Amino acid sequence: MSGPSNYKAPVAPSAYQAPVSLEERARRDQSHYENFRKHNKDRTDVSFFLCHFTKGKHPLNIHTQTAHPGIRGFAHERFEAILTGKEVHDCALPHLGTPVGAACLTEMMQPSLSMHAENYSPWGIAFRKSFLFNNKMANPVLYCRPELFESLKARAGSDHGLLRYMTRFNPKYCEQLVPQGTIDYSHEREWRTPGPVSFELENLACVFVPSIHLFKELMPDLHADLCNKCVEIKVIEKVARKDSCQNGYRCTYRLQCKYERTQDEKDVFQAFTAPRRRPAAEQPGPRAPGEPGLSDDGRIRETAPCRADEDDDWRRGRWLTAPGTRSSEG
Repeated sequence: MSGPSNYKAPVAPSAYQAPVSLEERARRDQSHYENFRKHNKDRTDVSFFLCHFTKGKHPLNIHTQTAHPGIRGFAHERFEAILTGKEVHDCALPHLGTPVGAACLTEMMQPSLSMHAENYSPWGIAFRKSFLFNNKMANPVLYCRPELFESLKARAGSDHGLLRYMTRFNPKYCEQLVPQGTIDYSHEREWRTPGPVSFELENLACVFVPSIHLFKELMPDLHADLCNKCVEIKVIEKVARKDSCQNGYRCTYRLQCKYERTQDEKDVFQAFTAPRRRPAAEQPGPRAPGEPGLSDDGRIRETAPCRADEDDDWRRGRWLTAPGTRSSEG
């Protein structure tokens, strides 16, 4: 590697490319996707999509290293804010010792996203790689072993354009004694890009939600907007565990359930603790039998009791209107 005196900072794509509208970018990205599929038709472990999932924990502000004032609320509220504001904020990166920000994404394949969502939430969005690579300088993260990280960090100095793409890699099998202990996020297959990332709904490859019905209940207008723009809505399947409540968001016992809950389930139930009534113009229409809805006080009305013996019905996607009574998801 050349010394610092020979180093030239990376140039943003906009500096040497003609401006491209987000609508035109969406058209080009679809073409890139088709070419990618042809080129990688025999490779099942590569993805053309970069996913960003929200979480309820406050991220850090780049400059103050305190809770970011512009990113607050539960995970589903941040998901809604991203899609209505059409912008993904950057936040401070850990382990660098200097205020560097980035918007972080993963190129995990679909089967791995359920486990990834357990650490964040099942609310997320996905872009095509070509959109972020050509429009926002997105790049895979460089996972650096201890001595490599310190060397590259020293060479980069205060250059955020380099520091942004570096992260420590101290795996459990590392035999060196390092003060930071084990740091291994290589399973996330992370990409980073300078933020904020502005987009139009046409630039989205898809969005992720824990349940289509829940999404429609919480954000009916946003659901309609995505459908009008033909944005695919995918469900992140919950990881089945021995002691977890398999009725999930539809459990009648909610926070009093004796089974384990994900943090996002707790947050959704907590968000509906305070009574609220929708305006008459927003009242939902008639519902099919067994379909969950909002009660008169604005809370989610559940139809499925929490019963461990109904686990198989959950996995088959069936709704239980009463113990022993089954109806299709519809």
